[in-house]
Amino acid sequence: MHSRTTAIAAATLACAAALGCATRAVAQTEQPGRFEYTIGVDLEHDTNINLSESDPISEDVLMPNFAFTYVQRGSVLEANASGTIQYRDYLGGEFSDEVRGAVSGVFDWHISPDRFDWMLEDYVGRQPVNVLVNDTPSNQQQTNVFVTGPTLRAHFSDQLRGQLDLRYTNSYADETRDFNGDRFGAVGRLIDLLSPANTISGNVGLQAVRYDNTGDASDYDRGDAYGTYIRTAANGRLQIDAGYTWLDFKGGAESHSGALLRAIGRYDFDNRLSTTLNVTHQLSDAIDILQVDPTQVNMVVIGSGLSGALISPSVYREDRVSLSGDYRAETNSFHLAPFWYKDNYINNDIVSITTGVNLRAYGIYGSYEYRLRPDWTLGAFAGVEYRSYTDFDRHDDVYDYGARLAWQIAAHWASHLVLSRELQSTNAANLSYNGNTISVGVTYSR
Repeated sequence: MHSRTTAIAAATLACAAALGCATRAVAQTEQPGRFEYTIGVDLEHDTNINLSESDPISEDVLMPNFAFTYVQRGSVLEANASGTIQYRDYLGGEFSDEVRGAVSGVFDWHISPDRFDWMLEDYVGRQPVNVLVNDTPSNQQQTNVFVTGPTLRAHFSDQLRGQLDLRYTNSYADETRDFNGDRFGAVGRLIDLLSPANTISGNVGLQAVRYDNTGDASDYDRGDAYGTYIRTAANGRLQIDAGYTWLDFKGGAESHSGALLRAIGRYDFDNRLSTTLNVTHQLSDAIDILQVDPTQVNMVVIGSGLSGALISPSVYREDRVSLSGDYRAETNSFHLAPFWYKDNYINNDIVSITTGVNLRAYGIYGSYEYRLRPDWTLGAFAGVEYRSYTDFDRHDDVYDYGARLAWQIAAHWASHLVLSRELQSTNAANLSYNGNTISVGVTYSR
């Protein structure tokens, strides 16, 4: 089942456009790197580890784990990374012991400030091998997206700037080998600094996508032309990308094109309440959803719209809307994040049905925490997703909800108790299920 021990974590959406933000300003204030980590161990009892409708199997799982965050904002290095690594020992032997990891890292090295940067990004995640069967431990695989390359900047005047981003991307999946491949891309930008708060730019991007194991069937060249508007204020930020995309497939498949729209806006009502809206309409593929922002690395859960991603080389037309709201006060806090998306795969005539699954989905994730005493916190969470696979006339309703009690034992030591229930209702034969978990754990944090 999905990990529940991190399901209470709140998340803040951040800009992660597919071809990069229009500008990346050098940090104005030096801040030394801050590394924080948590080491712990959990013992979980699962009443339906195999997600079976008719023959559930109970299993105990011992889970040593390590979680970290690293943030640095400096004139030489900007870094934002977080991750969790977990070893799962299935004590009853129903599944082989395994290591699970989810890590996101973004590093920007300012080799020559305002002239020459080097960017490195890495996204390690875990997704199903086959999205059409239940997400048991044997139906999961590790994925990785690695991105690196230079950014060159030019100052034509105090107001007019130029920028060239050169990027190499490698994609990898343990089991879905058709996903493994390389990308070589470039984005040129002409940036007009209208005012300290407003920026516009014109952007032209080219990308060559080549897969290792599909021949020419899935290889293509991509072209993007779009404009960007960015407004930054003390209480929020807005970025809008609008333009057009062209895809030229190399294996004799039909070429495609379509409009491109990406918009993300964040508004802070005060120092306690904030909201973020994200709207996307574009030609996309699995790499986009795997590039999880470091602030969201613990939020790939039921109800987030980020779990159960189809890992394949196929391209789809994506329409997505997501909203998040966060409130944090001294005694209580909440996180609420609804989403809706539609994926329509193109060129389904040249790929197998397992690599092109048209999908409609919507749902919501929410969590609430209340501080009972200075060292005791009670929380609840719930996630729900409604998915429709239109190629098969299939409908899945998936729910996950539970409660969490945390005790801060000492300055660095804490313990927790988590109770949760997960269930799926579907019209697919033998794939409905329900199960409960209870887990206890202790952690040490610095």
